[in-house]
Amino acid sequence: MRKELTLHADSIEQAIAMACEQLQKGQEELKWDVIRDVKKSLFGKIKEQAEVTFYYEEQDVVEQPEVAETVTTTSVDEDTTKHKIEIATTYLKDVLSAMGLNDVHMDIDREEDNVKIVLEGDNMGVAIGRRGETLDALQYLVSLVANREEGDYVRFIIDSGNFREKREETLRHLAAKIAKTTLKTGRNSTLEPMNPYERRIIHSVVSEIEGVYSKSIGEEPNRKVVVISEHPRKSNRNGKGGNYHKKPRERRNYDDKDYVIPKDVSNQPSTYDFEKEFLKKSSDTKLYSKIEFDD
Repeated sequence: MRKELTLHADSIEQAIAMACEQLQKGQEELKWDVIRDVKKSLFGKIKEQAEVTFYYEEQDVVEQPEVAETVTTTSVDEDTTKHKIEIATTYLKDVLSAMGLNDVHMDIDREEDNVKIVLEGDNMGVAIGRRGETLDALQYLVSLVANREEGDYVRFIIDSGNFREKREETLRHLAAKIAKTTLKTGRNSTLEPMNPYERRIIHSVVSEIEGVYSKSIGEEPNRKVVVISEHPRKSNRNGKGGNYHKKPRERRNYDDKDYVIPKDVSNQPSTYDFEKEFLKKSSDTKLYSKIEFDD
């Protein structure tokens, strides 16, 4: 049966990697169509993520006449899965022992190709680590070692003290809070680096809130989620009152008052010609005038 999966990512290569991780299939097992390529701004910032639809084949349920063959195949697959579980638990015990955790009980819960290993014991905080980082590292290493064996891929989930469920609940509350803050302020919010599973939780919650959307940026292991407002708030860059760049009029301080210099007055210093003004001859001016005395 042919099925499809549509993903959004910052590049086509990233979308392919996400599809392989989510479907637990190799790249050669997938076919895809690029619905929309990445759109970038003039300065290289991503304006719109790429949209890629992946197609893959899933085996149909075997009809009744082939029951005997199906049982045989299932038996082989089950033996392979059991063998991978043994490899995983043995490796995990050795690593925990090297960490100083010797008395650790492992509760194994299997559901088809998903195997959950729950660790119980003293001082489990060492196995969990800061925000589950050690737990994630153990889970990655166990999956890597166990799936070296031939057979279908088995997904291992390692948990302790119900940490996974509590972490998921915390992330859902965080995503809702950040999305509402972004919606209110109109400013983007960048979260701390997270693994792919935790980023999917954030994307899932944000996608349910109108007015905001999210995307992942950066490279592993420092890849982050950014929550973006669909209606960003514009900032005022015009300075004080919008007249910051206006050239002021030329003024002079005159008797503690602002005195505007008239345009018709020259700024050059004037000269005073004494002889020209007082020694020139004039018809209206006499050399001597009449002198009168009082009696």
